[in-house]
Amino acid sequence: MVYSACIKDRHKNCVSRFFSKNISNYLKNRLSLFSGNSVILIVDSDADNLLLTKQIVKLLGFSPITAKDGESALEMIEQYQPALVLLEVMLPEIDGINVAKHLRENKNLVPVIALTSLPSDMFRDQALMAGCNGYIEKPFQIEYLETAIKQLLFLPSATFSYQK
Repeated sequence: MVYSACIKDRHKNCVSRFFSKNISNYLKNRLSLFSGNSVILIVDSDADNLLLTKQIVKLLGFSPITAKDGESALEMIEQYQPALVLLEVMLPEIDGINVAKHLRENKNLVPVIALTSLPSDMFRDQALMAGCNGYIEKPFQIEYLETAIKQLLFLPSATFSYQK
């Protein structure tokens, strides 16, 4: 009887250790997807917009990297695995809609916000159907961009609202 109680306690402790170790590893890995990676890829063919958005992202405390076209954006996403992509819809060669489609077809779930000067009534639905998680028209308020970024990075199940 004493022996079986000892085995039960030992088994219980092993299960507890196994469970807590696996849960903590799971949480660490799950949370690191959002809190450990602060790289944001900004894709825009206009040098001024690229520089301005890069400075804003840097001021918000993230690490910006940039691309000027869709092809280099796809390469950088593959290489750097950014936490988020801010994507202009009108790009040379491969446009933003096709970049988003390519990502989703290849099971890449990086959050993508279409950040563009194109009118929402014409392109918002296209961008969202292609796999973008949000659509923000330029010019935008910095606070709104900050909210959208944090919403996608820290509240992945939250719905994204559109602002005109």
